[in-house]
Amino acid sequence: MNSKAIDLLSSSRVLIVGGGRAGYIKLASFASRGFSVDVLSEEFAEGIRSISLENPKVRLLSSIYSRDMLQDYELVIVGTSDQRLNSRIAEECRSLGKLYIYLPDYREGRASVMAEFETENIKVAIGTRYGSPKTSVFLGQKLKSLIEEYDDFVEYVGSLRSRIKDSERKREVMAFVNTEEFYELYRAGKGDSTIQTLYGGDLIDNSTCD
Repeated sequence: MNSKAIDLLSSSRVLIVGGGRAGYIKLASFASRGFSVDVLSEEFAEGIRSISLENPKVRLLSSIYSRDMLQDYELVIVGTSDQRLNSRIAEECRSLGKLYIYLPDYREGRASVMAEFETENIKVAIGTRYGSPKTSVFLGQKLKSLIEEYDDFVEYVGSLRSRIKDSERKREVMAFVNTEEFYELYRAGKGDSTIQTLYGGDLIDNSTCD
């Protein structure tokens, strides 16, 4: 099954239908990223209650599911213990054009959650074609250790991009900056000076340093 990674912004509202362990795991993940999350269930696992007490952006809705509840959310996570209800919610999400994650079988949904790792300036999301979260976590930890050395470089490039955002040569400069050749110059402390030499001293603010 083919897929495309999308970075869902925390301004999106999330509804989790199901108050058990699976719902708790997803709630912990989304709540820790600053999302506003509502959990709909007649009963809630203790972990869900604990998160709701600590996080004002988490609400517990002790109610029976109805189709109208889907209207206010950008993402719906389906994970009750009732398979017939899960199927019904999935069908109604499709009819409303809602993005949804189907916890009983990720292949039946319209989205899935990949393992995520962050440095100060880099975000990495990784998944497998076989739906193995533990494998994704294992690989993600290895990738994180590899990319941490580039963290300062990413910050530099981001700052440079902002400084030259109005330049007609922005595309050309950024193409050069994101090369192994320039990375080695940056590591040697010659980032700004190289750009000034190649593209003109007035391209970037001379008061900045590498």
